Amino acid sequence: MFATVCPKGFTQAREVEILKPPTEPKDAGVARAKTMKKLLEKDAEYRTRVEQQAVLDGIERDKQRKIADACYEERKKLKSLLVEGPYETGKDRDGNPTFMDEQTRQEKIKALNEKLKQCPAE
Repeated sequence: MFATVCPKGFTQAREVEILKPPTEPKDAGVARAKTMKKLLEKDAEYRTRVEQQAVLDGIERDKQRKIADACYEERKKLKSLLVEGPYETGKDRDGNPTFMDEQTRQEKIKALNEKLKQCPAE
């Protein structure tokens, strides 16, 4: 047993083995590099898929927005055609208004109703 306090003139000596830091085998570094490469490739593929999906979603939103805008404009035209009385289509050279005849008006109303069947409900 060792004493915790040494008498005067003596020192306590103990041999201690110093261990070398652990080293990796050469093929472990290669395996880690391959694993990191695979992970980076998968990450790049995932980012590419996410970006492509974002672009496709944006295109789809734009498409839906265009359809909704077109439907809104057609509903607006239909409401203006459904108003009783003459429908003004423009002005002639003298500044007098030109009107749509009733048959043309009914045909346009029918055509707009057919187009609006394809639109989503408000």
